[in-house]
Amino acid sequence: MSGDDLTLREATQRWLADVSTREVPVRATLAPMRTPDERAHRALSALERLGETEALVVGDAIGEGGMSVVRRGRQVALGREVAVKTLRHHDADERATLRMLREAWVTGSLEHPNIVPVHDIHIDPDGRPQIVLKRIGGRAWSVYMHDERALREQLGVRDALDWNIRTLMQVCNAVHFAHTRGVLHRDLKSDNVMIGEFGEVYVLDWGLAVSLTDDATGRLPLAVEVDSIDGTPAYMAPEMLDGNGARLSTRTDVYLLGGVLFEILTSWPPHMAGSMREIVASVVRSEPDIPEGTPDELAGIVRKALAARPEDRFESAEVLRLALSAFLEHRASVVLAEDALAKLRDLEVACAEAQERTRSDERGQRRDLLFGECRFGFREALRAWPGNTLAAEGLRRAVVLMTEVELAQGDPRTAALLVSELRDPPEELAARVKRARAAQREEDERLARLARDQDPAIGRRVRLLVSVSLGIVWTALRGSASASNAVTRTRTSSRRWCRRPSCCSPRPRARTALAPRSPVRP
Repeated sequence: MSGDDLTLREATQRWLADVSTREVPVRATLAPMRTPDERAHRALSALERLGETEALVVGDAIGEGGMSVVRRGRQVALGREVAVKTLRHHDADERATLRMLREAWVTGSLEHPNIVPVHDIHIDPDGRPQIVLKRIGGRAWSVYMHDERALREQLGVRDALDWNIRTLMQVCNAVHFAHTRGVLHRDLKSDNVMIGEFGEVYVLDWGLAVSLTDDATGRLPLAVEVDSIDGTPAYMAPEMLDGNGARLSTRTDVYLLGGVLFEILTSWPPHMAGSMREIVASVVRSEPDIPEGTPDELAGIVRKALAARPEDRFESAEVLRLALSAFLEHRASVVLAEDALAKLRDLEVACAEAQERTRSDERGQRRDLLFGECRFGFREALRAWPGNTLAAEGLRRAVVLMTEVELAQGDPRTAALLVSELRDPPEELAARVKRARAAQREEDERLARLARDQDPAIGRRVRLLVSVSLGIVWTALRGSASASNAVTRTRTSSRRWCRRPSCCSPRPRARTALAPRSPVRP
């Protein structure tokens, strides 16, 4: 028996001896039976001596907002690091206090992975509230959004656009969760999203949040009671300009999310202007100037999210998130189509430079190679996403172009094969290919007839056949003549040597059988 077997046996015996003293179901957790050591006793005694003022220890400031300060903190009872949000001394009026408390109440009611948890609310010795939050080590999303070096070195991100869109999708998830609880954020922007050290995404600053429904507690302000213009002007939706809370809806937050998406594409908010008058005009128009080169699908998402009329926007933050998810799924297909489109442009240049050259020419070979590459790229893009209109249109352009080339070079057979790849070929081009194909068939038949007429092998075979046929006929005729001559000679010879001509003459068969022989005359 090996040492491992002995160890296993000893462990088994020890376990059986331990559980034999207590009745333990097989699916229950085995808890330790030993008495806590001296250190645990000291911790328990310290906890029992804690007073209200000793439950939270507040340290240095780690961040500042418009009216609040966030400091380091420690919950002594739990022994964990926290963040403590308090008001500045000169801003600690009743209105500011109520606003901070309402933010804590809203955030505390929204338990979601992308919303910072609120642990507790304390009152400091001066009577000011202290909001105890989960401490997050990280930076604002606006810092990371367009810093590809920081994304790569600190978060290991290689594709900034993909990462930013996925971050926005998590924000959409949190906002949609809040909407299902009847809460609007009203101040969504990249500055109010925190990225943790491990890539966690948290939606912050719910200070402007309002409720669409009355929970009868009075803790959350109602949207219908809003009578002022609140929010960030550079991101603001048109219905936020008149200060009428009755016009606010979940699609208001959808607009703000669209503004963050616009910022991802352009590096600036949708309403960035020199003066407040220009900003207001931009908000009213809500006609985003999307950068050239933006994928059509993504550009369509931005325009729909930033529509001036709420009814023209996405129905919810969740529908917006699904649209972004679909774009990411289609993005690989779009990249393939864009690469194939670059090859198509080169192909168009090559065809223009080599209109008079044949396929065997070096430029003609390069043209055929470019066509094969771009056609393969478009087909792969359509295989990944059948709805890729860019790939479908590019493939059509490439096939039509090469069909024209094949017709120009006198190869209607290849042109017909290319046209057959198109579901709806241009009528004029299809008619030209059909005429050229018919003309080619006629020419092929004419050449075949001419070849047969001039083929020496065919001439020899015909002469041989005629000679053999004539020989057979001549032989047959000569044989018939010889047989006739032989019969004639036989009859003549018989008459010459037979003195009884009658014996050589034909007689009736009946007489031959019944009549007696005539006597021989001397």
